[in-house]
Amino acid sequence: MQQDQDVLNFMKSHAPDVRRSKLDDFREQILFLKQQGYSDALIVRFLEEKKQVKISRQRLGKWLKTKTQTNNSTQQNTTKPSQKSSPVIRKTNSNTQLEKQNTEFKLLQMSDEDMKNLLS
Repeated sequence: MQQDQDVLNFMKSHAPDVRRSKLDDFREQILFLKQQGYSDALIVRFLEEKKQVKISRQRLGKWLKTKTQTNNSTQQNTTKPSQKSSPVIRKTNSNTQLEKQNTEFKLLQMSDEDMKNLLS
């Protein structure tokens, strides 16, 4: 029990080290610019000129990748199962339609004799 109390006392007096990027302070502005179609290079320029934050384009890209992966995983967890599977269904329908069109095209190219052989 004494050991647990020691841990609790330590936790009260010391906050855990949480690694934060200096970009986290500008998260909303960066994501807004990205959604508006701004390139990473222009966002870096915005940060340098308006926020006095110097960072490389590559570092911004890595930061964005981690933030968009977090957002995508959150969005995936909130979507309904039917929404997740619909792109696959559309792709299957698209492939089926393409195969149907190819078959119709081949049938149109067949001679009458080939058509009779196919039907018999």
